[in-house]
This record gives sequence, structure tokens and C-alpha cells, in this order.
Amino acid sequence: MPHLCQLYERILITEAVQSEFDEELPDCFEITAVKHELVESFRKRMNIGGGEASVIIYSLKSKENTRCFIDEQRARKIAKKHRLKVSGTIGILMKMEEKGLILSAYEEVLRLKEKGFYVSDKIIENLKKTR
Repeated sequence: MPHLCQLYERILITEAVQSEFDEELPDCFEITAVKHELVESFRKRMNIGGGEASVIIYSLKSKENTRCFIDEQRARKIAKKHRLKVSGTIGILMKMEEKGLILSAYEEVLRLKEKGFYVSDKIIENLKKTR
């Protein structure tokens, strides 16, 4: 996570997303509140997780130029349907590799997969080809 601050000077996360982290967040992270009632209603209606729902709601209501970092496929589709910019873990790792912050997005994805992160074999194969 420390490399994220080298990519982005400011990362806004919602309280719902913060609750998913087991570790202390770097200084570039700012925590923002989103009304729980809105998130809960959207989460139920769209059948997505609370963290994903809070990110989408925040981005829709924000006047800032935001990019949603979402991995869950259903939530990504919903965000894109609302014309939000979306990236995920793979995109972040590829950008880190491009900037020389990590040696290999492919190797990092393999490590994440060993820890239980879901990534399709097709994506892994595509990353391997770009090495």
C-alpha cells in the first residue's frame, strides 16, 4: 500500500471501505463519510457490498473528478453504467509497474492470488503476455 501514495497524492476512501482494512492507512488516505441510509438502500437495490456501494454513491455525489477503485465485477458494471471512471487492483498494479514502483504486476497478482484474491486465469495469462 505505500506505493499508492507515490501514484496518487490523495486517496479518498469511505468509512465502509476503511472498515475492511486490517492495517493502518498511509498518510495520503483521507476518510470520508457517506450517509449510511443512502449506501444501505443502494447496496440492497443493486445487490452489491457496502464498501462498493459507498464508493459509487460518493463518486456520484462528488463534484470532484473521481476514479472508483472497485474489483467486484457487478459493482464495476454498475459504476460504469453511471459513467464513473473505474480501476481495480490489476490496473493499479500495472500502473505501478509502468512507473517502476514494482518490478512485475504479473508477479504481484500471483502473490495476491495465493492469498485468496480472485483473478481469472484469462487476466493472469494476459498479464503474463505483457511481460
